[in-house]
Amino acid sequence: MDALLDPQLKRMNAEWCDRTSLKKKISQNSQGALKVMRIMFFSQNGLVLGHLMPTGMMVNGHYYFTLLQDKVKS
Repeated sequence: MDALLDPQLKRMNAEWCDRTSLKKKISQNSQGALKVMRIMFFSQNGLVLGHLMPTGMMVNGHYYFTLLQDKVKS
């Protein structure tokens, strides 16, 4: 998150200090490695479908429904 938009960081930067004192450095969180989500469907016989989610997609009931309808249907 940008330091200019985060209210907590704004408050920390607004502290009064003497002109001769050093300004505190406030670290920002960097974006970590992207995670990969895999959806797996099993039956009593084992794995039916393993599917990698596209980046940025939300998983909801409609997504599961269309995935199963398209991939598992025989």
